[in-house]
Amino acid sequence: LGDTTNRQIWIDGVLIDTDTTIVVNTIARAMEIGGSSQFSEDVTGLYDEIGIWNERLSGDESIALYELTSRSLDEGLNYTTAEFNQLKGVHDAGSGSVVIGGLTWNYATGLTDPAGLTLSGSIYTLVLDDAAGTGLTAIPEPGSLALLALGGLFIGVRRRSR
Repeated sequence: LGDTTNRQIWIDGVLIDTDTTIVVNTIARAMEIGGSSQFSEDVTGLYDEIGIWNERLSGDESIALYELTSRSLDEGLNYTTAEFNQLKGVHDAGSGSVVIGGLTWNYATGLTDPAGLTLSGSIYTLVLDDAAGTGLTAIPEPGSLALLALGGLFIGVRRRSR
């Protein structure tokens, strides 16, 4: 994250370091993630949901992105960076809504939660700017709640053979 003078390193929604000495290579060539073919600097591990933006994400947006794409499974969601971008687009516009995965997310103001994803009762809140109190909220349609309940009801049911 960052611009030409300020780079930030975020891991799992946490700001790890700010470094003003990172040099941006402006030579046109393939982008390398996790190593360098020129210097054999490979990274051992796995990557998931790598995203590239043509703008700097704020710290609050980085936290929201992490929680929506990683922690969201705990909240019954399974979102990608592309879906985060749809939500961010509504937020950046300052109005509107978008439907993703059966939820209608609406632009919201007056939010008091910290940056990131929360679930209170059946209301999802995704705060993208906690200082301004803005983000998006979604309430599942009544039919989708019933389907979720029925889906949970049949987990572990096994038919006996005679």
